[in-house]
Amino acid sequence: LRIGGKDIDFMVDTGARYSSIHLLPPGASITPKTVSLTGFEGKPNDLHFLSPVTVTIASQIARHSFIFAPQCPINLLGRDLLIRLCPMIKCTADGMILIFPDGSTFHCSQQTDSMLMMEANEELPEPMRPLAPQDPGVLPFHVGLPPTFGLVIFCNIEPVTFSFNPEPVYQKQYPTSPAGEEGISETIDGLLEAGVLVPLSEPSPWNTPILPVQKKEGKYRMVHDLRAINAAVTTPQLPVPNPFSALGDLTPSHKFFTCIDLANAFFCLPLSPTVAPIFAFTWKGRQYSYSRLPQGFELSPGIFNAILKSLLTGLVLPDGVLLVQYVDDLLLAAPTESTCLEATKSLLLWLHSKGFKCSRGKEDKGRLKRHCINHTFSSRHPLRKAIHITAWM
Repeated sequence: LRIGGKDIDFMVDTGARYSSIHLLPPGASITPKTVSLTGFEGKPNDLHFLSPVTVTIASQIARHSFIFAPQCPINLLGRDLLIRLCPMIKCTADGMILIFPDGSTFHCSQQTDSMLMMEANEELPEPMRPLAPQDPGVLPFHVGLPPTFGLVIFCNIEPVTFSFNPEPVYQKQYPTSPAGEEGISETIDGLLEAGVLVPLSEPSPWNTPILPVQKKEGKYRMVHDLRAINAAVTTPQLPVPNPFSALGDLTPSHKFFTCIDLANAFFCLPLSPTVAPIFAFTWKGRQYSYSRLPQGFELSPGIFNAILKSLLTGLVLPDGVLLVQYVDDLLLAAPTESTCLEATKSLLLWLHSKGFKCSRGKEDKGRLKRHCINHTFSSRHPLRKAIHITAWM
């Protein structure tokens, strides 16, 4: 945007109600008028409007009052000014393009010196083996276990229950192809063996269909159509955290990170037998249901998020380490390699003691380091190896 004869870069943000700027543009002054806005930190802030300035772009001229946000590292082009300028936002394979009424186009994803994400360093960090002594309780045998060993563990907590409309919903099983039926047989057999699925001793008046969905690699995954069950639930959903707000506590001092994804997380929580029959489905002429919290159920993310948050309250981490939780994903942020590794070990042992298991197959092995608003995330790091040495106990 050209403001007061000066070209100023903005990031297009259709989620922002107001357009903001972090440095005073030429000819602008701060006014007493304020508005309360919630930013990345998740806390409301009273921000001042600036006096109107002349904005020029693509043969259009407008007078606009920006929000003055000196704490925001980038300028935001929000909905208020976008609506006045009337651009068409076009999503393409090459990125997002803004097309203005006069035909001018602007590529919003082009690389500039102020790009928030850029390649920083292809070299691996210093070896961390001296910082990672083997835990006495972790044997090399456990490190080599296949990812299918021990599908789920079990959290020793009060079984999950909820309220629902007592009027049963019975939907017949969808017809499935022989290939699809064979494709999900292994999954169902594994869930039965792990105790996640149980055959019903008495017929349930509830029934919803399952279906095999083919993946790109040709294999099938089982999907349970729980839309009718979700509609019958009367218990309100528990909120899950906003990931942007959760990351607001990160500071430039947090330079080392560990990402942990819990394996089959919902299946770790026991489901009360009083509500299990509503999840009944028919497979090869017999009804089955769950003994654990099912995936695809609308209450599952909020319930799991609250329970895991409660179970993490007693965890003690080194000074300066931040733990961010988003449902079943955990992020550790630390100022040094040694404290990051120490915190990772403590967290994994704590999770194991509570009945959780980490997802070995979702280890990020990319070498690229990325800068994201003054925070460096290393996606390939010897620390990743240390994670799974302690995770598979």
